[in-house]
Amino acid sequence: MAKKKKKQEEGVSAAWMTSYTDLVTVLFALFVMLYALSDVNEEAFADFAEAAARGSRPVPMAVSLAVGGDTSINMQSGITNLPGMGVGFFPIQTSSGWQDFANQNGGRPMTDIEIIEANLRTYFGLDASPGESGTGTGTGSGTGTGTGIGEGMGEFQGNIGINISDAFTITITFGDGMLFNSGSADILPETFPALDFVVQQMMDYPHLDANIIGHTDNIPMSPGNVRFPDNWALSSGRAINVLQYLVYQRGIDPVRVQATGRGETEPVESNSTPQGRQANRRVEIQLINTNPGLE
Repeated sequence: MAKKKKKQEEGVSAAWMTSYTDLVTVLFALFVMLYALSDVNEEAFADFAEAAARGSRPVPMAVSLAVGGDTSINMQSGITNLPGMGVGFFPIQTSSGWQDFANQNGGRPMTDIEIIEANLRTYFGLDASPGESGTGTGTGSGTGTGTGIGEGMGEFQGNIGINISDAFTITITFGDGMLFNSGSADILPETFPALDFVVQQMMDYPHLDANIIGHTDNIPMSPGNVRFPDNWALSSGRAINVLQYLVYQRGIDPVRVQATGRGETEPVESNSTPQGRQANRRVEIQLINTNPGLE
């Protein structure tokens, strides 16, 4: 009986040693990991983790984080360089007001709508700080995001308005004569890059839908204009042509866009002056975040 009891004790002792060895192995792996992380810049690592949590969208901070080997991530441009894969995607130009805006809001990450607003203001040469409406008078040197869309549209200053309508909507207002000639609904080719930049935002953020709205002043159309007998027809035709450009020329899913003509019913200024009528002749593109949970 004594020998049998001794064998049982030896069996228990062997099992205990196996568990102990596993514990030591786990602790060794833990300390190796902690040592590997000991030299990481905490601020850069936090920014990297934040960007990864937001779906790898660019954030308005100039941070460069070395991941290992030839792999690096530049948080300012949003470009990811991977060995053997060349340049990544989503390069964006930052606006001078981005960092100030973040500082004024406790350093919180910008929402998609705020990032898009900053992209648009930079591209169109608007110097107003993010969140403001109006047209601004900046020089502008923005570039397209990822498709080589031109080098900014600063020449259209004073004819473009960028405004965050609410937490989920940003409105881009194309003023009189920018997209169309008087009495026409044919898009001017020289403004294709402006629409292409809007398209790029929709491609970068697939949860954005576009609502295109045409407006006119209260001056009746010329008699005999068969194609556009009244302002309703003209405003609708312009909105539809912008929609068709986005869908047929640039491949935006038709489910994501809609067009509406409002005629003279929604003026922003009085139609009693030439300046007021000019302000009322416009096309608006509302970019709407249809999935706020992704913010």
